[in-house]
Amino acid sequence: MGGEQAEGSFRRIIESSPELIVVHREGHIVYANPSTLERLGWKDLTAIDGTSLSAILVAPDARSQRAEAAPTSGRPASIDQRWRCADGSTIAVEVFRFDVVFEGAPGTAVVARDLTERHHFASATVETDRMAAIGILAAGIGHEINNPLAYVLANLEFVATEVEVLIGELPREARQRLEPRIVDLNQALADTSQGAQRIRGIIADLRTFSRGDETGVLVDVRQVLDAAARMAANQIRQRATIVKTYADDVSPVLASDSRLGQVFLNLVVNAAQSLRDGAGPDRNRIELNVHDAGEFVHVEVADTGCGIASDVLPRIFEPFFTTKPAGQGTGLGLGICRRIVTELGGEISVSSEVGVGTRFLVRLPHAASPEKAAVL
Repeated sequence: MGGEQAEGSFRRIIESSPELIVVHREGHIVYANPSTLERLGWKDLTAIDGTSLSAILVAPDARSQRAEAAPTSGRPASIDQRWRCADGSTIAVEVFRFDVVFEGAPGTAVVARDLTERHHFASATVETDRMAAIGILAAGIGHEINNPLAYVLANLEFVATEVEVLIGELPREARQRLEPRIVDLNQALADTSQGAQRIRGIIADLRTFSRGDETGVLVDVRQVLDAAARMAANQIRQRATIVKTYADDVSPVLASDSRLGQVFLNLVVNAAQSLRDGAGPDRNRIELNVHDAGEFVHVEVADTGCGIASDVLPRIFEPFFTTKPAGQGTGLGLGICRRIVTELGGEISVSSEVGVGTRFLVRLPHAASPEKAAVL
């Protein structure tokens, strides 16, 4: 086979390859196969700014730079990189590099294997395992607290009843003399009972989020959203006012309330964490809106926080990407939210303006019928 035939065969192979293949000479891209252009979102090679390798390579680390500078003779070593897409998002790739002769001149071929889905799967597995462990712990704690809590509530009810009986048996003069203390006693009993009922509500929320049963059931998203707001109450109470706008008639959705609760809790906590410090509940606001729209239920979680910059917004659903300070976020939460919502047949989107706030919209399809829920 002659040189021209060999090069033609080589070009046909790389043009039909699902792998991302780029040929460059000293960092200047002279060829990118269709898979590369499609995956990165470029119309053609000229669309890449200056056709420079640096236009798609995201801040290579020291290891990547050393590997890129190393001789390419012998078996090529793989390195991990991140490549930039036309829309500003990035993908994770495993890169192999070797010398080639392309169009009659020496160059370097870069073959990249897209690892994005693999990373998504790995991150989802880690998050699922973590949530399963938390669920087991929450279920155990809930069970252990529920038993003594039942005694506390029963005894409080007994004491309140007996106090009323004893007060009724006192002479009128004694009741009048002790009235201030009786009022304080009744108030203390009422406050204690209310606190115990609050604990019971928290335990009920924990059990909702810890259930491992993923079977689809008819779910009222308003109840799940309320549970999420209660779970995040400690982070919200001193920082913002919650404003709820729920339609009177909202169609049920077919979902697992534990997984749906995970989505809403993440969105509510993110909203609380985005609020400006020191502004207080009189200026900060978190809005929870639920209504039907066509064949979907719309759930909106909005805040009056710091907002998200436009150059960052396209990446917030990427696994391991976070705008939070180091040590305060893993970058997994929103990626998991999108996966859960997508698996439920819905969509999640975001709009934001720096200094104004952020609004997340979750669209979930109506449950077809109670019969379908029963089958699932």
